[in-house]
Amino acid sequence: QYGILQRNQGEKAIIFFRDEIRNLPDSLKQLYCDSASDRRLPRLKAQLEALPGCTCRHYSLSWRTDGEFDGLDEFAERLLASLTALLENIYGQAKPQSAF
Repeated sequence: QYGILQRNQGEKAIIFFRDEIRNLPDSLKQLYCDSASDRRLPRLKAQLEALPGCTCRHYSLSWRTDGEFDGLDEFAERLLASLTALLENIYGQAKPQSAF
């Protein structure tokens, strides 16, 4: 809210929304899922997705029977690609510094 929306910094933002965790046991939902009763989060997500220049990505995870998540490697790859693209966009035209 304060770092992106109020400062109109959408072009410098990359936001990842976790959409769901498939196969998550009910006993773990309180740890990993947002409260359905809190209506502020969906409103904030909608504001961020509507912000011009803001890069919003969605990802999902799956809970494995061994207690680990599937999908984190794909998330990490997408995050790295998004950050690389943002930095190239901002600094790609910059002249290199001299050795001094």
